[in-house]
Amino acid sequence: MTDDNNLTIRKLTPRECLRLQGYNDDEIDRLTDAKDTNGKPLFPKTKLYFFAGNSVVVDVFAAILGEIIKDMTTPASENRNSLDYWMGAGQ
Repeated sequence: MTDDNNLTIRKLTPRECLRLQGYNDDEIDRLTDAKDTNGKPLFPKTKLYFFAGNSVVVDVFAAILGEIIKDMTTPASENRNSLDYWMGAGQ
């Protein structure tokens, strides 16, 4: 909030977005410090937002994959997520 009680919206920085996606500070520093042959940033802010938006959090992916594997190894008669269970095999 500002001094006159107006709400303001603060945009996340590229660093904050990349941290939310699981990048560590060393990786972020390499991206932000990379320069082309003319000394210009190799990855402007828009590209960093693009990286963050198109990445997948590894821990979330691992948890989802773990659940899929658990479902695949559970017999259909005990697996309430299985189509076979709902088609009568679970009775």
